[in-house]
Parts: sequence; structure tokens; C-alpha cells
Amino acid sequence: MGALLVLKEAYRRKLANVKGIEAVTVKTFTWVYLTLIALGLLTFAYNAIVKFL
Repeated sequence: MGALLVLKEAYRRKLANVKGIEAVTVKTFTWVYLTLIALGLLTFAYNAIVKFL
């Protein structure tokens, strides 16, 4: 009975860790995505300015 509780607790902690890792991964991907969009817009703006000059 005690061993079962220990296993259950370990499993729950593992799930919590996975959720934490997923959250970090999602945040990282979101930042990378936003950074790429920002860089794309900057590049576009820079090219437009250079063309006008």
C-alpha cells in the first residue's frame, strides 16, 4: 500500500515536470516566433527605406 502511494506521488510529480517543460517549450517557441516576425518586419522596412533612398 505504501509503495503504491509512493509510485502514485512519483507519477504525479513526473506529470507536473512534463507540464513545466511543455510550458517552457511553448514560451520559447512563442518568443522565437515573435522574434522572427520582428526581424522579418525590420528587414522589410529596411529594404523599403533603402529603395526610397
